[in-house]
Amino acid sequence: MLSAGICQKGCPVKRVLLSVLLCVTASASAQPLRCPPFNQQINDGNNLILIEGTGKGAIRQVVVGTFGKDTDRQARLLGTFDRCGRLRDATFSWQMRDEGIRVEMRTEIAARPDGWQSTYQVVVTAQRGEQTLPVRVKQGYIRWLTGKHGNIVSASDRFMLQGKPGLTTITYGWSPQMRLSRAVARGDDPLNNGVSAWRWNARGQLISSTLVRRESHYYYDAQQRETRMSTVQPDDQGITRSEDRCQLWDEQANCTLTYTVERESLPGRTQSRQLTTAVKYTYWDAPDTAD
Repeated sequence: MLSAGICQKGCPVKRVLLSVLLCVTASASAQPLRCPPFNQQINDGNNLILIEGTGKGAIRQVVVGTFGKDTDRQARLLGTFDRCGRLRDATFSWQMRDEGIRVEMRTEIAARPDGWQSTYQVVVTAQRGEQTLPVRVKQGYIRWLTGKHGNIVSASDRFMLQGKPGLTTITYGWSPQMRLSRAVARGDDPLNNGVSAWRWNARGQLISSTLVRRESHYYYDAQQRETRMSTVQPDDQGITRSEDRCQLWDEQANCTLTYTVERESLPGRTQSRQLTTAVKYTYWDAPDTAD
């Protein structure tokens, strides 16, 4: 299921949307397709790191859009994958305006032989009368490196934050079954430092993720379709709780329409927001697919 944002409140990289997306299995073709061992598990973990989500089937492309019903917020993700489910490239944009605060983020990711690379920019501004004042400006370059099985084992994030250079390094841990289990981030941006953890059930479905300043739990029905995601996200001002519920699924049992209710508890008041996320999957084994 897609998450409703990739940029966290205060940014850099949020919840997304996203409640968002994808890992993939190999598709059938005229000749047997040979994909690496543990292909699906590795794609699941890599895609959680790169675009914060997983999906089923031989996904060729995914387009995601999130729009606020009663809040000025929108996000868009476009990602493409090869026939073994490895992410080729992705573009993500996210913007929000709320009570004089405006947040804008854009990320572009591209595959490399040894992993992936991305460039990103996050800009937070505040409106004070007729003036627009910068609150947080960060731009950088991330390199993810893979191990011998093709799973991401480390990353380095070199950035400029408020005009000063910085570096964050991340190491990733995987189980013997090649399930992403843990990440440790250390560096010059305190908002990104910390430990993240992922838990999976016996069917290989993600059941929880504990990221830096955000915890999510995932739920499934009897047909093994993801039905719901609940998220708690505390910050210095309060706490935000959100509930994402899937409304529609496609033929591969991937969620294509999600309704989100978000409640932010602040000192003396609570704000509620409603968002909708629509997802369009294109599959390699569709009749009109060509290499």
